[in-house]
Amino acid sequence: MSLEITLQAKDLEGLEEYYSKMRDRAQDMSGIREEWGKICRKHFDRVFRSSPAVEIGGKVYGDRYWRPLSPFYLSRNPHRRGGQIMIDTKRLWRATITENGENTYDFEDDLTFVYEVNVPYAQKQQDMRPFVFWHEELLDELAESALEFITEGEKEDRKNRESKRN
Repeated sequence: MSLEITLQAKDLEGLEEYYSKMRDRAQDMSGIREEWGKICRKHFDRVFRSSPAVEIGGKVYGDRYWRPLSPFYLSRNPHRRGGQIMIDTKRLWRATITENGENTYDFEDDLTFVYEVNVPYAQKQQDMRPFVFWHEELLDELAESALEFITEGEKEDRKNRESKRN
C-alpha cells in the first residue's frame, strides 16, 4: 500500500500568484480605506451615543472616562443641566460619523491610517474628554478587516468570488 501525490507546475504558479498578491496588498493597504473609514465612523457613533450625563460623568464605549462638567460651567450654562456630555449641539458627533463631513481619513505612505476630525474645537475637547482613541474592540475589527483584505482582496473581489461559487 502506498500514498502518492503529484504536483503540477501550473498548481505552483497559482500559489505563487496568490502569495504575490497577498504581499502586494500587505504593502499597500489603501484598498481598505473606505472600509476602515466606516469602521471608525461606527466607533465614534458608539462613543457619542454612550455619552454620560453632564452632572456625573462616566465611561463611554471603549472604556474611557469622561469627567462631568464642572459646577462652575454648569452654573454659567444652566441649559446644559440634564444633558449628555459633548452632544448638546451634536456638531462634533455629526462631524465624526458623517461620510464626507468634517472628517478626513486616508492611508499615508500606504500603511499608516489617519482619521482626522476637522472641527475647530475638536482638539480642545479631545484633550478634556478623549473621543478619538484605540480600544480592543476597535483594534480587533480593524485587524480582522486588514487580514481579510490581505488574504482575500477588496470586498468587491470577495463578493464576486462568492457569487461565482453560488
